[in-house]
Amino acid sequence: MKTYTPTTGITLDNSHPKKDGTLPIKLRVIHERKPRYFAVKVQLPDNSEIDSLTPGDLERALSDKTRNERLRQIGERLNTERKRANDIIASLKSGFTFEEFKKQFTGIKATSDHGNIFYRYNTTIESLMIENRFGTAATFSSSLKSLRTFAGTDKLHYRDVTVNWLQKYESFMTSEKITLLPNGKIHTKPAKSKTTVGINLRSLRVIFNAAIEAQEIDPSVYPFKRNTSQKSKYKIPIGSSIKKALTKEELKLLFNAPATPAQERARDFFFFSYTANGMNIKDICKLTNECVINSNLHFYRAKTIRTSENPKLISVPLTEFAQSIIAKYRTTDTSPKAYLFDILKTTDTELAKHKKIKAFTKVVNRDLKPLALSVGITEIGTYFARHSFATLAIQGGASLEFASEALGHSNLKTTLTYFKGFQDSAKLDVLNKLMDF
Repeated sequence: MKTYTPTTGITLDNSHPKKDGTLPIKLRVIHERKPRYFAVKVQLPDNSEIDSLTPGDLERALSDKTRNERLRQIGERLNTERKRANDIIASLKSGFTFEEFKKQFTGIKATSDHGNIFYRYNTTIESLMIENRFGTAATFSSSLKSLRTFAGTDKLHYRDVTVNWLQKYESFMTSEKITLLPNGKIHTKPAKSKTTVGINLRSLRVIFNAAIEAQEIDPSVYPFKRNTSQKSKYKIPIGSSIKKALTKEELKLLFNAPATPAQERARDFFFFSYTANGMNIKDICKLTNECVINSNLHFYRAKTIRTSENPKLISVPLTEFAQSIIAKYRTTDTSPKAYLFDILKTTDTELAKHKKIKAFTKVVNRDLKPLALSVGITEIGTYFARHSFATLAIQGGASLEFASEALGHSNLKTTLTYFKGFQDSAKLDVLNKLMDF
């Protein structure tokens, strides 16, 4: 098995800009292709402390040609910090772990938190935020909040999370909560779905795996089932998949319904998604001018580009309708890297982009709902476009393999979760043809 020597570098944290426009200084350590970031603060001869810089000042401080005395001093001290980090890495040799490195580099001994699941959660969330993986960080934060509520404490040790503990947590989450309020009224908190339980516990499983990899805990305490032969381990529940596809008749009603300008914009992006291989809103927001080549869209799914070693390039032939939506909402900036639609700016930080995409999705869903209700559709959302594309493509004769490739799925099982099934009329047509002999 190939081993990787940890590498270091001085960088800036773009996700947390300060009020003065500077960015926190970080030491980046990469080990086995995984980055972790550590705050850096240097003290200058005049006793002032520097823990943030602008990108330009950092570049000048680390340059051998800088003539600014203060920046030269900052650069010297940053290089000293990096050398100190490399010395620690060299001393750890094959026993390197991020946690052990952190203890020696920061001088903070986390012995009181060693074995504490919530401590590992917090460091994981911090790393995800620095890596601009805000959606995943939010998922881990929700999981942490839920587990902490159930545990009723700020410390939860790995050894305490047994199969029995996990079964009790699942029961706690899926049971209705009834509370007698001080005013005598009864407050009922609805039960959570098994889908929510699964999301929270998959995050916990990641925490366990990370702790085992870092040699913080013994693999024997791992409570989750790895395969079907492990009868005594806990199996994370899989919630029932809700099919979110609309019928052609419902789509026709929605497409032709009288709409306000805001509803029309929401509907336009819904049907753009539907006619563009069920492209999700995040990918639509991130389309740039260079994604449009002749009459096709070429893009990588934001959801899988980070996690896949060989991400799939998705090619979408643009229908006449899709081209009309691009023409209607396209930005005036024609440079290749400019965003296709006026939702994101190239100058936005990654955190700002994340927030804008969430806000745009929320607005589209908000404006779609009353329009759908006006034609008798009680449930609607941006993801219905993706499910509708998959279901109607297969119902129309497309193969499962075609739908899977168009959606950018890595396996057919994922595509099947989108497929709502065949309508009764189609089933009857097949049965009637059985007697055509």
